[in-house]
Amino acid sequence: MKVRHLPTIGLAAALAFAAIAAAAAQDADDPVVGRVGGAEIRQSEIIAAYDGLPADYQQVPVERLHRILLDRAIDDALIAQRAASLGYENDAAVQLKLRLARAQVMRETYFTRQIEATVTEDAVKARYEEKIAEMPAGEEVRARHILVKSEDEATAVIEALGAADADFAKVAGEKSIGPSAAQGGDLGYFTKAAMVPEFAEAAFAMQVGEVSKAPVQTQFGWHVIKVEDRRAAAPPALEEMRTDIFNELAQAVIADDIVALREGVAIERFEFDGSEVAPPEEPAAPAAPAEPAKAE
Repeated sequence: MKVRHLPTIGLAAALAFAAIAAAAAQDADDPVVGRVGGAEIRQSEIIAAYDGLPADYQQVPVERLHRILLDRAIDDALIAQRAASLGYENDAAVQLKLRLARAQVMRETYFTRQIEATVTEDAVKARYEEKIAEMPAGEEVRARHILVKSEDEATAVIEALGAADADFAKVAGEKSIGPSAAQGGDLGYFTKAAMVPEFAEAAFAMQVGEVSKAPVQTQFGWHVIKVEDRRAAAPPALEEMRTDIFNELAQAVIADDIVALREGVAIERFEFDGSEVAPPEEPAAPAAPAEPAKAE
């Protein structure tokens, strides 16, 4: 993997890294790894820069990227020092970007900590149990199938199975062109959603022990199906739902917190040009119904 050309870190990330470095500057476990004109670069800055890299780069240990990240930190320090000497810190556009970046970092930090404190493992498990209880009872079918290329071949297989009372698994091993042929056509247990619609509709309409009376066509070819068993479907495991549940709870924390933060605070809104917000227009009163014409 080439690691020389690393992606540029955004301003908000840079501010976050600077804040981390400043907070860690007093920590004896955060050694100085470089100096630029007397300004220190600490290990925490390297780690923060590493954590901001795309996942592909993070496959490489931070120690191996240290010199590259340090060189970039040195360049950034040199550029920042030069920009400060030119008075760019007082530039209105720079000040605006710094305010916006600071607000973004503060927002992300605030909500990250709120979510960490609220969306605990117990909260995730409790919501999982609620969702499982709300789910309708599902069903699984265990079936075998024989897959062939043409409708005529499938019809011949159905006739052969009925006439000789043949062993379905044996015929599947001999005739099926599907990958399950080696297992006698056994597909194991599956839900209706797990199969293509045509196959699923046919299999779930059959009784245990029944063989399809007509060939079933799908995008894969023509099927002869035998239903071996039916049972209640097991609910999805917590790990299958964990990410969705965590995101759901996190979004709820953010939404509820925004509502709470707005309570009791004077908030003013103005138009894009800074003028007062115009009051909403009153809807026009409905016209009075016309008087019915009087008979002469």
